Formats: sequence, structure tokens, C-alpha cells
Amino acid sequence: KNAAYGRSSMVAADLEVYLARGGEIKPAIVSALFNMYARLRSPEKGDALYARVQAHRQGPMTPANYASLLNVYAKAEHPPYGVPRRWAIRAAQVAQEALDAGVVPGLAFMHSLMECQAKAGLPEAALATYHQLLRKGLQPTPRTFNILLLAHRRSGTSRGAAHVFEDLLPKAGVTRTLAVWNSYLGVYAVAGDIDRAYHVWTCMLAEGIVPDHFTERVLVQAFSARPSLAAEVLDEARQLRTSSHAAGHRSSSHAGAPSGEAAATPASSANNVARQPPMALEQPSRRSLSPLLLHGHLGQGADPSKPPARQLLYIDLHGVSRAAAATLLHRRLELLVAAWPALRAELGDGGPRDEAAASHGDGTGESEAAEGPPAAAGCAPLEYAGLQTGTPERPRALLVVTGVGHGSPESQGVLRGLTRDILGAQGLECHDAGGNTDRSTMPRPVLYADMLSQPCRAVVVLCQQNGIDVEIKPISIGRGEHRSADFKAVNPLCKLPYLVDGDVHIGDSIAILIYLCTVNRVPDNWYPADPVKQARVNTVLGWHGSTLRTGSTITIFNRVLAPLRGTPSNEPLVKDFGLPTLQTALQTINDVWLANDDFVAGSDVSIADLLLATEIDMAQLLDAAREGPALEELLAPVPKVRSWLNRLSQRCAPHYEDAKEQLGKARIRFIQVLGGSDEDKAKLPQFQELKMSKPVIYYYFLSPPSRAVKIFVDAAGIDAEVKTISIMKGEHRGEAYLAVNSTGKLPFLKEGDFGLPEAGAILAYLADTQPGIPEHWYPKDARARARVNSALTWHGSTLRNGSVTLLSTHVLEPVMGAPAREEVTQQHALPTLKAALKDLETYWLAATDYVAGEQVSIADLLLATEVEELRLQDFGGKEPGYESLLADYPKVRAWLARLASELGSAYTRLHDAIPVAGAKILKAIKDKNQPLDVDAIDSI
Repeated sequence: KNAAYGRSSMVAADLEVYLARGGEIKPAIVSALFNMYARLRSPEKGDALYARVQAHRQGPMTPANYASLLNVYAKAEHPPYGVPRRWAIRAAQVAQEALDAGVVPGLAFMHSLMECQAKAGLPEAALATYHQLLRKGLQPTPRTFNILLLAHRRSGTSRGAAHVFEDLLPKAGVTRTLAVWNSYLGVYAVAGDIDRAYHVWTCMLAEGIVPDHFTERVLVQAFSARPSLAAEVLDEARQLRTSSHAAGHRSSSHAGAPSGEAAATPASSANNVARQPPMALEQPSRRSLSPLLLHGHLGQGADPSKPPARQLLYIDLHGVSRAAAATLLHRRLELLVAAWPALRAELGDGGPRDEAAASHGDGTGESEAAEGPPAAAGCAPLEYAGLQTGTPERPRALLVVTGVGHGSPESQGVLRGLTRDILGAQGLECHDAGGNTDRSTMPRPVLYADMLSQPCRAVVVLCQQNGIDVEIKPISIGRGEHRSADFKAVNPLCKLPYLVDGDVHIGDSIAILIYLCTVNRVPDNWYPADPVKQARVNTVLGWHGSTLRTGSTITIFNRVLAPLRGTPSNEPLVKDFGLPTLQTALQTINDVWLANDDFVAGSDVSIADLLLATEIDMAQLLDAAREGPALEELLAPVPKVRSWLNRLSQRCAPHYEDAKEQLGKARIRFIQVLGGSDEDKAKLPQFQELKMSKPVIYYYFLSPPSRAVKIFVDAAGIDAEVKTISIMKGEHRGEAYLAVNSTGKLPFLKEGDFGLPEAGAILAYLADTQPGIPEHWYPKDARARARVNSALTWHGSTLRNGSVTLLSTHVLEPVMGAPAREEVTQQHALPTLKAALKDLETYWLAATDYVAGEQVSIADLLLATEVEELRLQDFGGKEPGYESLLADYPKVRAWLARLASELGSAYTRLHDAIPVAGAKILKAIKDKNQPLDVDAIDSI
């Protein structure tokens, strides 16, 4: 009863008394307690209860108990941030413990685990649990898919949501309830994808889903950027809900029959739909028609105040069941038939014409065959359906139906037949755009690219930003691979980039960019369908080659690449033509292309931005030239260009910066080589053989951050010169070292004219720039690297803070006779250190062998050397010592042992020296007559 009322303190007291009297913790009591902690959002207390139950149980916890515990973790969310990922990790750990104990999980068990992962924003983990659910023989329910879609909504990414809704859900034979539809719509609302959100809303209407108040809230969020469309969609939703209630329906009714039911009798379904009487419609206004148009407006880029000539009505059947497709087509056709006179008048056709009038077109001589929007990925080319205007020779299609080629050949045939039957019943003709190619059955396109090539980077960023599935085959221009016999057999022009997509071969970057935008379903901003917007993009693309690229190529080749290759450079050509052309091009971008817009071809990013920006990025190689201007000098007079580059990097994060990684490394190498000896330059022309000067590491073995860098250099086999700066002798404050590093701190890296303090930055820099470093030290994957960076940042403000303060107040100052600062020790140093060790135990090492994953990283070195420094606590003469500090943290001790075993002498040699040095220092300080032998300590 206390648990039911949420009296947690009373429950805790009751439990202690109950256990003290030898009471048995029955499963019903355990579930009641877990449910209480779930309501109170107290995962820590739930976790503590789990440990207590495990210690006192007479038998294993039941599946219901485990489901209740997992629900505690799932409810540990802090709006709007969701569930902390450490609780998702803990939930997975507990679930595995349950399975290891032989517990047979039920659906509630799996749902609670999935919900925890979903609320933590981990869609991949939730999907893995779903597949585990299937392997256990459990039957998914609508709630299962609601949770999977919740994971995508919480992660803020829509990628993969369509797979869950359109593939996994029908395959499981689960009905699409209103809650599932709302979740699916919510995914695109959070992601800001208006196109897909509108498509989902259209499908909901076609399936006969009656929206509720939650649907309306999601619609407001989805179309917040388009107030007029939001108002129209909301109006439609409210009218539908009102009419449904009036007819006696409940707004919670679920979707219609699964697609499999419609598949049994496609012909009869089509005939039944076609025979339905037309809807009774009043003369439609423009407002009543506009929600049916793509994006809810009168065509892309159209002026709503003008007639919507040559605009398209768009119906997307991608992912729609066959029964819903019939309903959707019939509903739209009824409206079109009723509205046809008004539409013809708006289109300027003036009603029926005779053959003589028709032969002259619409009086303008500009009747064009309309083109539809791009088909969805995996769909056949567009199918056009009747209700045409214009001349018979050059009709303008008003209705566009896409998605009918999706799925198996049988499904394609049924949908095509269904479309023709329905249109035929209305006396309309169905026009097939031709082809029945299903791209999902085709091999992946292959892109040959060198990431040091600016056009190649533009194409790669476009693919990664839009999820275009291409296989990237690296071709090194520096090694001459583009002229090899193998590549010449693929592309006789020997140019990069080069795209092979089935029988399609394209050898020009602009043509590749346009092709990829056209055949894949990418947002319209990349290469607009609207002729006016598309013309502006094409203008910038055409301008690029004769101006920016010409000036950039001439300048960079003659001032950087030619000296590297050992070939003569044409400096007069650079000064008289190349450099002025480059500077003029940058000024044009600043004053013309970016005069009134955030991007070069409009208000949003396009392929033109990628092509121009990657060209400008290449100019960072001019930093290696003996004569200026360098990149920063080039950008100084054009502030709009600098801002635009930053904006583009953020808009295309993280792919834009990732694509520049090799270019950044090349810049560093080129700077070193062009400033080096003739012997260095003789190693060219092969770019990959460029060699940097050897880095110099300044360190001292009694400094934990210094040890971390030294261990990394030794363990990773980095060719570096290590110089010892004795803190005991005060060399870090000497003139010689201060001339190198004015801060006087250790460690410090020096590489030519480049200097770098801070151990975390040094470790990351070495991992990024030194050849042959295994990726586990500093991963390339964005999420894995972020976890390493997180641990590096956490170290300075917590673990190092507590460790340094405790050693100073507890060991060094008392031994040296300084006044005791016990208050600082007890109130700050010890609590901070213990909190850090607890975080290390319960978070960083909760579910993995190392702090950032299952393999050692640079973060492990920085944290471990700090913990190992606590060995000096044994020489302070007061508790706690080293062993007592780590007594409560078994995972930390096991982690240190793993590091010692994994890294061998590179790790153990330095840390075994700490107690030896500590003993010598303590003895010398206590014995006033015995001078401290600093040389002996440094030689340890």
C-alpha cells in the first residue's frame, strides 16, 4: 500500500524491517516496489533495490519483475532530454543478466527494454531488440512499432523510419493504429521534413484514419514553417473528425485492412471503388483545392495570385496499401471531376474547344508537357494519368501518380492495373512515362573519387547528406592511379569523379550531381524542379568552371603542386592571370551570388554551393606556398564568403567537414615539405610519400598527462623525439624551455613552427596526423569519437581536479611542512575525487571494458595515468591510501589491470616508477641532513 501511494521512504524502512525478520521478497512485492520507483522516476533507487533483491532472493526474479525493473529505467527521463544513455546501457545489461539466468522474456519485458532505448534516442539499439523479440518467437503489437518510431523521433532523424513503417510493420502482420500513424507523422515533424509529413498525412486520409487531438498537435509541429498549409491541413483534420463523430465513429478507430487482405481481390476492389457515386461537392474554391497540391501550394515557386498554369496535382502511392491506393485515387478523381470546369478556367483554357482551336494550342505557342517530381527511391519512373489540357500533340498532365512501381513485379502489376481501371471508369486515359525499372533490384552505383579532388568531395557530400547509397572506390591522383590501365578501361578520359550506375557512365562532376538529384529522392532545394530556381543553380554551375575553378587551379598548381612535384612553375601566369582571376571570382561570390541570400543560388543549400565551396577549400593548400596570399588573406576582403562557408559547414554537418579531413592532412604535410630540405622534396612527386618533420614531445614522468602522451607514443609506435624536462630541477621554468613554451607547462608538442599544449589535444593531434595509427585510439566514426572527446573533457573538470587537490593538501604540503588544509581535503578534494571514481565505475566503465568502448583509446590513457598518480597517497602518512581509495571500485581496478596487460611495458614501466620516486622524495624531505638526489629520481 505504501508503494501504491509512492511513499518511498516508508517503503524503504518497511523493507529493512521485513528483511531483518527473515522475510521472503515475493515477486508481487518486488513488482510493486519497482512500479513505485518508475512513477517516481528514481532509477537509482530501483537499481539499489535490484541489488538488494539479488542478494536476498530465494529464487530468480520473474519475467514480470524484470519487466518492471526495465520500466523503471525507461521512465528515468528528464524532459525534454529523454532518458540518459547510461540508463539505456544499464537496461541492456540487466536484460542480459536476466537471459543469462534463464528467464524467458515476455512481450512486456522486451517492450520496456525497447522503450528505454527509444527514449534515449538509440533507434539502432531499439531495432536490434525488436529483432531479438522476433527470434524469441514473440508476436509484435502496434505498441512495438510505436516504440520503434519513438526512437527515431527522439533521435531527431527520420532515416530508417520508413523501413519500420512500410516494411517491418506489414511483414509482422500488425494493424496500423492511429497511435502508430501519429508516431510516424511525428518522426517527420521533428525532423522538419515537410514533404514526407505531407505524404504521411495524405496516406492517413486514404486509409480512412480519423485524426484525434494529438494528430492535430503533430500537424501543427510538422507544418509550422508553412502557416497557410498548416491552417488548411488542420481545417481538413477537424472537419474529418467532426463528420466522423456525427456518423457515430470514434476518433480512436484504427486503420483499415492490412495490405495483404486487399491483395486477394484487387480486381473486385478496384471495381467496387470505381462504382462508388461521386461526392456531392459545391463549386470548389482555390482554398479547397490547394491542400491537394504538392506542399499545399499552387506548384513550386508559383505565385498564388496567378493562375496555376502548367502546375501538377501530385499523388504518391509509395508505401500505400493497394486498398488505400484505390481509395486515394478515387477520392482525388472525384474532386478533380467536380472541379474540372473551374480548373480549366484557371488554366486559361476557356472550356471545351473544337479541333481547329485545339490545333493552335492555348494561344501562347508555349504549351509544354509537364514533368512530375522525382519518384521515390526504389520506385519506377513516374506514371502520368489523364485530365489533360493544352493541345493533343503537347498535352499538359495535371495529375501525377508516383510510386506504382514500388515492390514486387506482382505488386507493380496490380497497382498499374488498379490505376488504369479507376481512371478508365472516369473516362480518362492513363499515360505511362515508360520503363518498369525497379532501382531497388539494381546494383549500387559506383563512384570513383579522390578526396583530395574538390569536385569529388562535392559529390560525396551530396550523397552522404541525402543518404544516397553509392559505393565509393578510392582512386589516388597522387599515385597516378587515374592513369592506370584498370581505370582507363572504366573511363578512357582518366578524369575524376566518375560515376557508373548500371549502363549509365558519367564523367563530369556537374552532370553527376544533377543525375544523382534527379534519379534519387532528394529534397528539392538541392536541384529545384521549378524552372526559374533551377536556372539560377545552372547559372552558378556554368559560371564556376570559367572563373573560380580556372583561377584556383592555376594558382594552386604553380605555387604548391609544381614545387612538390619538382616541376617548373609558371609564376608570371599566376601573377598576371591565375591569382587575379581567383580574387575576382571570390569578390563576385561575395557581391553577386551572396548579395541577398544565405546561399549562392537562393535561401537554401544547393549543389552549386557544394561545387563552389569545395573549390575555395582547396585554397588552404596555399598556406604551404612561399609567397602569399594564403587562404585567410584571400577571404579577408569577402566577409560574406567566410560566413557562407561556415553556414554551409553547419548545414551539411558532419559530412562536409569529414570530407575535408584528407585535405587538412595534406595541407600540414605540404607545409612541412615545402619548408624542409631538398632531401625531403626529392621524395616527390607521390603525395602519399610526403613526410612531416619528426614531432618533439616535452614531458616528465611524474606528470600524469605527460605519461599519457609518452605511453601513446611508445604503444602506437610513433616516430617522435621525447625530451625530458625535469620538474624536480625546475627546468620547466628555465629560459630554454620557456622559449619553447611560454606557459611552462607539460606536456608540450613542437613540430616545426607548430606548438601544441594540453595532453588531450596532443593525443588527438598525434592520432590524426601520424601514419599507421589504429583507428581504435581515436575513432573516425562521429559518435565513437564524440564519446572519446567527452571523456577527455570530463577528465579535466572532475578526476584531475580531485586528484591534484588531494595530493597537494594530503601529501605534498604536509610532507614539506606547509600548514595543513584539512578543510579543503575533506570538503572538496576527497568528495570530488570519490565522485569522479564513482562516475568512472558506474558510467564510463558500466558496460564496456574501456572508457569509450570495447577497445583502448587515448581517453583511457589520460584517465588511467591520473588514477595511477594516486599511488603517491601511500607516502602521506594518512588515510586514505591508494588501495583504500580504489577498494569500492572493482571495475576501475580491473580496467587498470587490463591496460597494463594490453599495453605492456609502455604502461607498466612508467607507473612502477611512481612508488620508487615517492619513497625517495619522502625520505629526503623527512631527513633534513640528507639532500634530495634529483638526478637519481630523474633516472628512475
